[in-house]
Amino acid sequence: MKLKLNDNDYFYAPLMNKQILEGQIALTAKQWWQQMGEMMGSKLPQGLVELAQKLMMLPASTSGIERTFSTMGSIMTDVRNRIGLEKASQLCLIYRELNSSKK
Repeated sequence: MKLKLNDNDYFYAPLMNKQILEGQIALTAKQWWQQMGEMMGSKLPQGLVELAQKLMMLPASTSGIERTFSTMGSIMTDVRNRIGLEKASQLCLIYRELNSSKK
């Protein structure tokens, strides 16, 4: 589905104006979808607004997760293969906090 300016077939027309689409009016994606759900109601597929809002909460990159996996790889080695998940998580947290305070 391609979005067009002032396309009110699928979306509420006031939310499709040029100022909002170009970012001139400060409106977060979550706010935009919330207003869209309130204005369009049953015209949108069921669950679309909730799905869109959840997607907006996802991180833009996976670098934080990759750093955590790298840290866990340093903690859970072949030598320390019997360390429990809870203890490894605590060590990972300590390691990350110590390294973040050095910066």
